[in-house]
Amino acid sequence: MTEQAPRTSRIGSRERALLILLGIIAALAVAFLLLTSGGDEEPEAITTPRPTTTPTASASPTTRPPQTDEAFEGRDPFQPLVEEGTGPGPGPSPDGNGDGNGDGNGRPTPVDGGDGETKLVRLIDVFRQDGELFATVQVDGQEFTVQEGDTFDDNFRVLDLTNRCGTFVFGDERFTLCVGQEVRK
Repeated sequence: MTEQAPRTSRIGSRERALLILLGIIAALAVAFLLLTSGGDEEPEAITTPRPTTTPTASASPTTRPPQTDEAFEGRDPFQPLVEEGTGPGPGPSPDGNGDGNGDGNGRPTPVDGGDGETKLVRLIDVFRQDGELFATVQVDGQEFTVQEGDTFDDNFRVLDLTNRCGTFVFGDERFTLCVGQEVRK
């Protein structure tokens, strides 16, 4: 009987390189499967607790953002909510409780247009004319074309206009409307 050479010595260098490459690919495939299969357990969701808030009485109904997919401009986060020199000052207030926010019995004072009824305010359009922004605002069916600084319907003033929204003041209360939104004041 003739003696045969061990099997590894009969493999040429080309075949040996292919076997090594195939082994590396197989090892990478196994490592990929082990790392990507997360097992049977669901990953634990990370939740952050939401602060609970208690509802407070408001002097006017709150407005909701428009239910559209359009992007709209909001208020400037660096602009103060209350400007210096506006709002109730120190001393006695007409509501009797010193905070100027109610009737003295813990109830909010109703906001009205001076005649005892609330007014429906709607921002119809914001447009640019001769390089300046104008807004068409409707108050109880009557339309006004205004720009920043204008007073309309005796009790409303325009503070700021952007491409799609406007910030207004009714008495000492600020509110923002975007095109198509309405609020009772």
